[in-house]
Amino acid sequence: MWNVIDILEELNHLDVIIIKSQNYLRQAHPSLLSRVVKFLTNIEQPIDEANMVRSGIACELLSNRDYHLLKKLGISTTGTSLIKTAQKASSFQKIEGMRGMFLSEHRRCQDDIIRYCNDLAYNGKLEPMATKKKDYEFLPYVGYANIEGEAQLRGGSRYNQYKARAIAQLFKNNEEQLTLVSGKTISETIAIITPFTQQKLAIKKALGNNYKNVVVGTVHSLQGAERDVIIFSSVYSSNNSFFFDKGVNMLNVAVSRAKQSFLVFGNMNIFHKEGNKPSNLLARYMFSDINNKLR
Repeated sequence: MWNVIDILEELNHLDVIIIKSQNYLRQAHPSLLSRVVKFLTNIEQPIDEANMVRSGIACELLSNRDYHLLKKLGISTTGTSLIKTAQKASSFQKIEGMRGMFLSEHRRCQDDIIRYCNDLAYNGKLEPMATKKKDYEFLPYVGYANIEGEAQLRGGSRYNQYKARAIAQLFKNNEEQLTLVSGKTISETIAIITPFTQQKLAIKKALGNNYKNVVVGTVHSLQGAERDVIIFSSVYSSNNSFFFDKGVNMLNVAVSRAKQSFLVFGNMNIFHKEGNKPSNLLARYMFSDINNKLR
């Protein structure tokens, strides 16, 4: 079976290749990267509007409301994808109100984990079908460690040394038990997701060379991947607006990487059960059982 890299290498005679994720290119030859690959990212609203008018999608956008309506419908460049466009054009419909094929059966995560994603992003349409029992009896499905300490800014990116050191301590205290249960190396068992580059660097420094192969990064670092245990470092110490609440995608992808346990390391004072943001729903899951708190 061909993988994405094989296909890209076969297409190296083209001038431009548009791909969805930079992760697909990690193993590609440097000459391929420098010569033929371009990305479409972060197109600004005025350019998006002009392209709509030029292509005939809209005669004229009279207000900001018009634009956001088209974006909500999945017509704008920044509000849609090729997959969404194909779905809208498809005559096949498995689920009412959703055209195209929808892969409803979910087998990666334990049911108590994927239930969060089902509530958050799929309107209950996923069918949890994990067949493997929970292996890590000493870890909750959706748990948390309350770690205080003020977040700091460096170059516009947030970091929190206390949280970084707490994560490193978890590794040192539980590596033997985790790898014994998984039968794999620690880097194959656990990964860390954080919204901020500076926090990624702080965690890597705290982990040291013994854990240099452990994946630490944003959700894009694990797009399409999985681990038995995922740690989410929230970083924020206080704020009313969080980067991971700007849409459902970040926490949806982060949580659904965890097969057995999803653990939030952060200041729990920022998580409130009341509200309809992704972090509010996550708070309701975390605080639903006193045993979800890590000791």
